[in-house]
Amino acid sequence: QRGEGKDAKRSSLPKGWTAESIDHEKALALLALPRDVGKHPETGKMISAGLGRYGPFVLHDGTYANLESIE
Repeated sequence: QRGEGKDAKRSSLPKGWTAESIDHEKALALLALPRDVGKHPETGKMISAGLGRYGPFVLHDGTYANLESIE
């Protein structure tokens, strides 16, 4: 958790991760999601990465694609 009260930012752990395996760096990376990856080379629209209900994903122009691993 980052922050306090109703403005606090929280994140769930990806499948297969335990609380004991999370260090400060990994925790900050999870709290930074979703994040912009960069612009698509053909469309120029932003590509975002995040962690959703069904695992890690990338999003481009309204289309989601699941990723096998968050690593």
